[in-house]
Formats: sequence, C-alpha cells, structure tokens
Amino acid sequence: MAATVKKQMWFYSSDDGVAPNTDTVQIAGSMGLPIAGTPMVQAADGYWDIVATDGVLCHGFLAETILVEKAEGDKVRIVRGNAKHVYAIYCESAGTDSAVVQSDVGDAYGPTISATAGEVGYTTLDLNETTNLMFDCEDIMYNKEPLKYALADAPGVALVRLRASALVSS
Repeated sequence: MAATVKKQMWFYSSDDGVAPNTDTVQIAGSMGLPIAGTPMVQAADGYWDIVATDGVLCHGFLAETILVEKAEGDKVRIVRGNAKHVYAIYCESAGTDSAVVQSDVGDAYGPTISATAGEVGYTTLDLNETTNLMFDCEDIMYNKEPLKYALADAPGVALVRLRASALVSS
C-alpha cells in the first residue's frame, strides 16, 4: 500500500512552553505550491527553499499555504526550526505506511518530503531512512494519548526533534 494521504507534520510542544515565532523571509524562487508545515532551508545567499527529499538540513517550516507560484525574492512566513521544539509526524517505511513502536524511540531518521504536484511539502518520517538523518525520535503518540493512538496504527505518529546537525548550515 502506498504511503498515506495523512502526511503533514505538526508542532506538538516546546521545552519552555512557548509557541514558536514566525518570521518573514525571501524565497529562492519557484517551489511549486507547498503547504503549511513544509520543511525549509536557508541557503548561503540568504534565500529560503524547500528541503530536498533527501536533505539533512532544516532551518524552519513554511507557516502558510502558497496559493500562487512565487518568484525569487518574494516573501513568505516561516517558523524557525528549534531543537527545543517537539513535532508530531506520521511514519512510513520506504513509501508504505508504517507503525511506530517503542524500539524506534532514541533512533534518528530522515524525512520523505513530497515534490509531487498537489502534495508539495507533505512530510513523513521514513523509518527506513537511516542515512540522511534530520530527526531524533523522542517518543510515540501511543505513550502520550493511548485512547486516540494505537501501537498498530499505520501510519503511526512519532514525536521528534530536529537534530542539532540539521539546524547548522554545512
């Protein structure tokens, strides 16, 4: 079965209890019509772009849905990435919905970020991606809300943090 249409990650909590702030930034150029929550990266020239599917850097998340194609230098709102923030994210394994279990906690994984028209920016945690690491899995939603989430849910929902290495430009 192909990966679920439930794909977008969301802010879950922060260590200090403060919700993330948004900033206005300039984009690198045409990036399709990404949805709110799309992982973004700031390039050396200062412009922001969508994180590549196999990217390991993530400096923030798009804070709006883009309805009209943007050009280089156009402004968009983003939420800056922060290692103090926890995000909830649906899980897959190599393109197929996947449950997430206790043994996944403590491991690092990479994302799958869609570039398909109509799904640009949808992001899942790929439990099969152990090379291009962006997130540390801290917990699973079953441990937090067992009446709503089950261990057998596919897709399962993991609670993750951006890795410190994902926040630093190479």
